[in-house]
Amino acid sequence: DAFIPALQRLIDEHHHHHHGHNSNGVRKESVSLMKKKNGQSYSTISSIVNDAVNLEHFHVYSKKQPTDEERSSKNSPSSHDVAPARTLEWHTDGGLFLAFLPAKTCESENEDTSFHVRVSTTNSNVNANASTTIPEAGEYQAVFTPDTRHEITVAIMLGAGAEHWLNTSSSDNDNESAPSPSLPLRATTHSVYMKPGQTRVWYGMMHLVPGDAIVQTKPYAMTFEELKKTSTGTRTRTASGSGSGSG
Repeated sequence: DAFIPALQRLIDEHHHHHHGHNSNGVRKESVSLMKKKNGQSYSTISSIVNDAVNLEHFHVYSKKQPTDEERSSKNSPSSHDVAPARTLEWHTDGGLFLAFLPAKTCESENEDTSFHVRVSTTNSNVNANASTTIPEAGEYQAVFTPDTRHEITVAIMLGAGAEHWLNTSSSDNDNESAPSPSLPLRATTHSVYMKPGQTRVWYGMMHLVPGDAIVQTKPYAMTFEELKKTSTGTRTRTASGSGSGSG
């Protein structure tokens, strides 16, 4: 319940900081975040989420045990000694954002350590005189707050829709000669690491956008519903496996 208002405040603050008033000094209304096919707009994250149909996902991942031949190899360590290896490659998920429960490893009651994220950082120390900075990607193991008797942890990560479909540039349809910059929302790049013989379960909800929302303007306008029809069988994420929206 707290995430959507927090994201809305972030967008509103960006909008008013860069273009909060028009040329007459009058405070401008919130920017249109998404256009509808009928010409109307979605101006808040809540209005987008409320009109959308969301997708529930329940995924089970298993990594096979080594074969007898592999076990008998003198150079092959036991599965207990093998370090977790990347099982699900780096990818981003579709939709606006995902709300999910931290995964559980079936063979252990310990907290799951399989979920990793890649965070883009900026290295400003490369050249102090440079006009641009060099982006760097850091890989981190996600650590979630353990559940308690009265509270459970729900994680949120942005999807490709937040990065590519939302208009956060503050310029809207004003035909401004110098459009303000977009708020740099980024889809979460993530992967999964597992040991041989492990089974991992994951539950999440992918929050989409309404079917009549325009998600593409070039080379021609396309709604989310039309996009789904043209991209049947494709996924935003680059990894193979079960459907998009996994973590």
